[in-house]
Amino acid sequence: MNSTSSRPRWKGGSIIVVGAGIGGLAAAVSLAQKTEHSIRVLESSPTLKETGAGIQITPNASRILTSWALKDDFEAVATLSDYMEVRRYATNEAIGLVPSDAEGYATRVWGSPHWTIHRADYQQILAARAASLGVQMSFGAKVVSVDSEACTVQLADDSILAAELIVGADGIRSRVRSSIPRLAEITPLRAENYCYRVLLTRQQMLSHPLVAEVMLNPNRMAWAGHKKHIIGYPIAHGELYNLVIIIPDVHQSAPLNQYNQPGSVEEMLDEIQEWHPAVRTMLRQADSCAKWTLADLPPLPTWHSDSGRIVLLGDAAHATTPHAASGAALALEDAEVLGCCVAACAKVGDLPKVMEVYESQRKKRCERVVEVSRQNANTFSMPDGEAQRVRDAQFAAATERVLAQVRGDQKLVVPEADMEKPFPSPAFLMWLYGYDAIKAAEDSIRELDL
Repeated sequence: MNSTSSRPRWKGGSIIVVGAGIGGLAAAVSLAQKTEHSIRVLESSPTLKETGAGIQITPNASRILTSWALKDDFEAVATLSDYMEVRRYATNEAIGLVPSDAEGYATRVWGSPHWTIHRADYQQILAARAASLGVQMSFGAKVVSVDSEACTVQLADDSILAAELIVGADGIRSRVRSSIPRLAEITPLRAENYCYRVLLTRQQMLSHPLVAEVMLNPNRMAWAGHKKHIIGYPIAHGELYNLVIIIPDVHQSAPLNQYNQPGSVEEMLDEIQEWHPAVRTMLRQADSCAKWTLADLPPLPTWHSDSGRIVLLGDAAHATTPHAASGAALALEDAEVLGCCVAACAKVGDLPKVMEVYESQRKKRCERVVEVSRQNANTFSMPDGEAQRVRDAQFAAATERVLAQVRGDQKLVVPEADMEKPFPSPAFLMWLYGYDAIKAAEDSIRELDL
């Protein structure tokens, strides 16, 4: 076993990161903190603009952000929830609770807090940190092709940029991915559902007593319904309320690249006619909504080119549906591990070996989360019937156990991590949320023989 501190370090190279979403910015921050290379982020949009609304920063991700000295920045704009509260769609009665930050549970069990935040705030914090580290941001820089042999990118203005390393953080329809010969034919897989996204103001939420109760609830919400479900939680310190409504995609007619299209509030309301008045009243407050088609990727045969100089990260490598609230967290883990791997290089020629380490660390874990996210589309959307009643009984029993621990009536149990257990069992959540990407990366790098 070699010590990384005694090895010579590759310095002065150039790295291009394609995409300025959360994954791309996280990669830029990690690489800039850990290496002495010139880093440039290429973003096709003319400005830094994140679509969507709320996003969850699960403990495995907040652990990394804290290690990047960004905890204060995030806590200034993030919201903490005591539990995820699961309710019946038609009666609004509570089914169960999944613990979050009540009495510091997330930190005590998983090692770090569980935040919710507006995506735009998330992106702005990462962008500011990247800029402070000297990362160059290029907006309006649309990549039209990537040459994996020459390690160059061609932009829409016909300029060609070269680098020692190109990081593809350009999403599910990645141009960087298509430049790797073994991945050229990979296409997204349509999910069995689509979603509406709604963002309500505090004023809208407090305008009706039934809805105000939801806004003032310290928990994240999951309304489990017949073939549909809704996730909701406050963001921006309770000034906004984020809602995602999951609907079966019966017709499957919308193109897969339509991720943030204007939706019809009337059509959305038609989908929840059988739901409790509190839910219907809440969504009637919406002035607008967005409609998203959902898709993920099949397992890829590789995440990098043979030369190791083209590598994928985040949705470009393992796009997932939102049903495990883990897409951005996985991208953050990718960024941390990738940064450690590149920092271990003594020369460009080490890239193939370190990219194998990066992929071996990340691939199995990410593919399991993609699989679980597919399954979770049905966890809260079970048709009414016997299976649904069994699920509800299991949630109720689990709630009693965890409440006793949170209250201190029973000893707090830190479960063994088990990736094969179902979501949201304590063992699976331990594997998902308790994962330490920093330690995993450092352990792998210590085993490298460079």
